[in-house]
Amino acid sequence: DQVLSTFRKLSLKRIQLCERAKQKEREGWKKHCLNNYGVYNNADKLTHDEMLEVFWKVLKDHNKRYNPSDFNSNTDIGEPLNQSWEWGDLGAAEFMMSLGEIFDLPADYMTDDECAQIKTFGELADLIIKKAKEKNRNKSKSISKK
Repeated sequence: DQVLSTFRKLSLKRIQLCERAKQKEREGWKKHCLNNYGVYNNADKLTHDEMLEVFWKVLKDHNKRYNPSDFNSNTDIGEPLNQSWEWGDLGAAEFMMSLGEIFDLPADYMTDDECAQIKTFGELADLIIKKAKEKNRNKSKSISKK
């Protein structure tokens, strides 16, 4: 009994330490996003143009390889490929995943069909804003059901 009791206490302590570490990591990521991009988990409150400004900051911050100074809402999502071979499909996917993390969207916030339909940065901005609003609407519904 004493061994089991000690094991339970150690297990609970380990869980608490893991939770604290995760919380500290989340706080560090939030601070990074706020300091570098001026946003965190608030895509639903941004305008189309504000979202595009976040995109340009993220692109500039991405290993300093991209210069989005001539980009606008109608710029093709593949345009950074002209500046670096690393963009390609993988770079675009990494960019979209980074945006999902910055705005605290689930990993599968965008379906494959939606991703394939995005042709411009403006369309991506609108989709992220829409997904963030849906996320908050669903969150509000689940809270009101409780």
